[in-house]
Amino acid sequence: MNAIIIDDERPSIEVLTYEIQQHCKEIRIVQTFEESTAAQSWLIKNQIDLVFLDIMMPRLNGIELLKLLQPFTFQVIFTTAYDQYTLQAMRLSAIDYLLKPVDTDELKQAVRRAHEMNRLRNAYERLHSLEHNILPNQSNKKIVVPTTMGFEYKLLNDIFYFEADANYSTLHLMKDKIFVTKPLKEMEELLTPLGFHRIHHKYLIHLNQMMRFNSKEDEVVLTNHVRLPVARDRKAQFLDRITI
Repeated sequence: MNAIIIDDERPSIEVLTYEIQQHCKEIRIVQTFEESTAAQSWLIKNQIDLVFLDIMMPRLNGIELLKLLQPFTFQVIFTTAYDQYTLQAMRLSAIDYLLKPVDTDELKQAVRRAHEMNRLRNAYERLHSLEHNILPNQSNKKIVVPTTMGFEYKLLNDIFYFEADANYSTLHLMKDKIFVTKPLKEMEELLTPLGFHRIHHKYLIHLNQMMRFNSKEDEVVLTNHVRLPVARDRKAQFLDRITI
């Protein structure tokens, strides 16, 4: 896997580079950056598999950098001396979160996970292509859902709706919900031919799970009794689709 290191401290870059060269032979460091803005420009123009990213940097910190680059396809391992950013890091799909000074065993474990995620991502993309191009009309089947921990297979008929969550989305099942590392727009493009409909900028529902539409309140009631609003600008298209 090709990787870059972004850290405003040159000694940290040199130590991490040495650790990777000694213990993670599957990783090739192709570039290092001490300025996050320079890294931003490079990442816009180049493909990479993995980014080792410091958080506390001047001008543009690591979390701000990732937000500007969304949606991105590379894996991310945060390297930082601070631990108060763990939740934000995980919500940005970080593979791992390593505290400085980086422990060798933790580094090797994080790299193994990144390698496995890269393999799974390639498998997901192949399956996504198969579903979208070859099997567009089969509704009673499983789909692959990308998550922060990897991928999960879910039966379409077990899904009630997706909810937008910034540049990601949340999948709602009967008794569970899953944080999905894809924006609602991408889920809409994949699932609209399979019986789903975008009723609101926040909601993509499974029409098979709709119990009724309340025209007075402009809301749908799903079979799990969840009530969701239908946006005014989407109502006509929604009614065209559900009306016989």
